[in-house]
Amino acid sequence: MESILPRIPNEKLKLIRDLLRSQKQIQMRLAITKVISIEDNDVVECSQSLQFSEHGKPTNRTTTVTLYLVKRAKGWQIADMPIS
Repeated sequence: MESILPRIPNEKLKLIRDLLRSQKQIQMRLAITKVISIEDNDVVECSQSLQFSEHGKPTNRTTTVTLYLVKRAKGWQIADMPIS
């Protein structure tokens, strides 16, 4: 995860790892809600839905995620994904 999101704070990384280790199944869906193109860069806003178990109870969470993409020779690459 650090290679994909190098700016992720250690405490957030620990929370994510603990969540993943404690789950048998996590469903995540991303739906693009907005794209802004500027030359070889795109800003993509997505709605992220998570479904998992928290303290033995099914939990659903929906948040907005912003991806900053840059066009490379072999396709698009995530340049940044700010952590909120």
